[in-house]
Amino acid sequence: MKDLVYYTVGYNKSYIDVVVLSIKTLRIFNQTVDILLLCDQSMCNECEEKLKDLRVFLHTFPDSSTPESSSMQKLSIFQYPRISEYDRVLFIDGDTVIHLDVNVIIERVVNPAVLYVGTERKNMESHTSIYFSLVKYTSEQLDFLKDNHIYVFNAGCFAFCVSDVMRAHFRNIQYMIATHKGDFFYEQSFMNVYFNLNNMTDRTVLTADTYRIFPNNELYEGRIVHFTGGPGNANIKIRNMKEYINNFMATLLSV
Repeated sequence: MKDLVYYTVGYNKSYIDVVVLSIKTLRIFNQTVDILLLCDQSMCNECEEKLKDLRVFLHTFPDSSTPESSSMQKLSIFQYPRISEYDRVLFIDGDTVIHLDVNVIIERVVNPAVLYVGTERKNMESHTSIYFSLVKYTSEQLDFLKDNHIYVFNAGCFAFCVSDVMRAHFRNIQYMIATHKGDFFYEQSFMNVYFNLNNMTDRTVLTADTYRIFPNNELYEGRIVHFTGGPGNANIKIRNMKEYINNFMATLLSV
């Protein structure tokens, strides 16, 4: 099996340092995994320079016009020319510290028809929030989610098998985005609606044992530590990431 971990960066150049720091932590525990960065064309040279010692593949897209369109590039992964070389893929947001061997996660990605995600909140009320929906669920759809114990998930970390089925899923979501009129919260709104209403997620891999959202000031060894929230503020994110690294990973990485 051949595996790929990928990131995205665009629109805001200050996020380059956020992504670079995350990849540095990834490389501590994952020396051989292939890493791909999808980035805006205008950021390519700077990304290439800052990542030159980390063995990262780059693939560029035309410059993003908004923060939302930049974040949505994660859905363009099947446009990467070498994607068919891989069997399993893990996406990680840049505002993460990787404190584990990601093979623990990837080796359990086996179903080609589902998206492996991490539940963010275990309450049904979150389905009515713009952060996880398009605020258009019918009462019947909400009953379906409740009856099947389907909760909202964070789109900042997910995994999948490279398959024609998943390629079609991503293409369908991109069509939803292109034709949508109304409010939304980045691609997370669309991904939650699509995968949750179709009951096509697996929550058994990205659990509290491997993925921590909204970390406190404590050690999370064996997890992806995701400093989510506050989109657009790269300075706060990199400060929080460095604080964690200095507190718990200083012997492994100096920042």
